[in-house]
Amino acid sequence: MVELIIIDTQQLQYGNELLQLTVLGGIRLEGLDRIRVTIKVEVKGSPRPPFRHTVDLYNDTQLEKFIRKCAEKLETGTLVIAASLSELTEKLEQYRLEQIKQQGDNNKPKIKPLTAAEREAALNYLQLSNY
Repeated sequence: MVELIIIDTQQLQYGNELLQLTVLGGIRLEGLDRIRVTIKVEVKGSPRPPFRHTVDLYNDTQLEKFIRKCAEKLETGTLVIAASLSELTEKLEQYRLEQIKQQGDNNKPKIKPLTAAEREAALNYLQLSNY
């Protein structure tokens, strides 16, 4: 099984036997209702230049047009491109959820335990302040 290769947050690569797909500029972590990407698609071992375009992978109309245009430019079948994009979308969803989880873990407030003296001072303050 081919995995998503994370070169850095701005360049993600996915490939299978026929195609190499590169997401340029990374993906946004906010807005789980869309995955808008700039993607470069190239046929492995082909002299044809790669096809680049920006598309929302969740927008079916955009995706269908992208697949047709990409197949035309690269002279390959639409089924191959559609399947590869579906696989890429799954990988990007997993990657994005992992990144969001990591951000959440990093943003949790760190709880510093009070020393006995600090605890006693806080309790005394609360009792004096009528809280």
